[in-house]
Amino acid sequence: MGSGARPGPPLVTPTEQGPSWAERLEPVLRRHVAAGTVPGATWLVDDEGRVEQGAVGSSDRDGTVPADVDAVLRVASVTKCVMAVLALRLVQDGLLDLDEPVDRLLPELASPVVLRHAGAALDDVVPAHRPITGHDLLTLRGGHGFDVTSEGATPYSTALLDPALGLGPPKPGSPLDPDAWIEHLGRLPLLAHPGEQWLYDTSYAVLGVLLARAGGLALPDLLDERVLGPLGMSGTGFLVPAQGLYRLPPAHSPGDDGLVVDDPGGAASAYATVPAFAAGNGGLVSTLADLHALTRMLRDGGVHEGRRILTERSVRAMTTDTLDATTRERSPAASVFLGDAGWGLGGGISADGRYGWVGYGVSFSLDPALHHGPGRIVLVATQRMPPSTDLLADVDAATGTAQVTRNGA
Repeated sequence: MGSGARPGPPLVTPTEQGPSWAERLEPVLRRHVAAGTVPGATWLVDDEGRVEQGAVGSSDRDGTVPADVDAVLRVASVTKCVMAVLALRLVQDGLLDLDEPVDRLLPELASPVVLRHAGAALDDVVPAHRPITGHDLLTLRGGHGFDVTSEGATPYSTALLDPALGLGPPKPGSPLDPDAWIEHLGRLPLLAHPGEQWLYDTSYAVLGVLLARAGGLALPDLLDERVLGPLGMSGTGFLVPAQGLYRLPPAHSPGDDGLVVDDPGGAASAYATVPAFAAGNGGLVSTLADLHALTRMLRDGGVHEGRRILTERSVRAMTTDTLDATTRERSPAASVFLGDAGWGLGGGISADGRYGWVGYGVSFSLDPALHHGPGRIVLVATQRMPPSTDLLADVDAATGTAQVTRNGA
């Protein structure tokens, strides 16, 4: 990770064709800052190449440091979109077959067993109907994930949230290296049979290990080679280097008496040291400029600055709903995390076909050219977890975009 991405299209001066995006969006964000919902926010809108960006409020709850459009952002579950791009790059290069069982590359997950019911003891299991595939992981149907049906802790949820796995709050967490991590997870039964339920989050942590083994490199190095380098995303990675720590603001969550600091930012941040486990479900930091490069590539059908990164087929796969009615009906987590939206690869699909997701208050939404023609990209970052559903809904209204999700982690 370097100091920042190469610049994309130049920022433009609003024309006489109506209010600027700043005039539409910043009053909304200022209302939430004044209400104490967030200390501040940064944003970028790319409306078919007409790009505006800005910042309101502060990066800290005390209001001492102005919010900065060049800040380093914890993107949490937006990492899933980046992992999906990496997976499809490996598919294109013949290094990964999404229909193949993961057993060859992840023998720790061979011959899986499944709990008889969500609250069952960890040894009350049946053999899985079939192996796990890479496609199961990308579509969040790998069998592991957060249990939203049980009241209180269950043996499975307690085991899944073991600090050794680091699947709790979205910050670098597991002390295990990838081999030890997947071995630890492999000792747990699945919550559902592979392919049968949409379960949030864990499959993408597994996916990260699968991709590293398929590509023959550590996940951070593979990601740099196949995605971040080609897209010029030099401000993205699994840690913030020492020279960039001054651009990493605090992270917050709501508490009883206002906002609570989850991570102090700067040199004291958890992101200042190399994580033992590079988490494909939510471990990345990035910048608005880098996220703009990523979303422009997807919006433009897989091409970035004249270079093809993904095939049109890959982009269509990422940005098409994979959640069929039968799977949705038997997946309680889908209504919790998606509402009425669907799931593509690495992100949600809104009712009108927009692709996007949210993590640590970093929300992105885009209209893929392959679906509707070049359209609007909206990026908003608040560094608050959980995201403010009211703020993001107001952003949707101000920018004319449809809700994709309000519960990403």
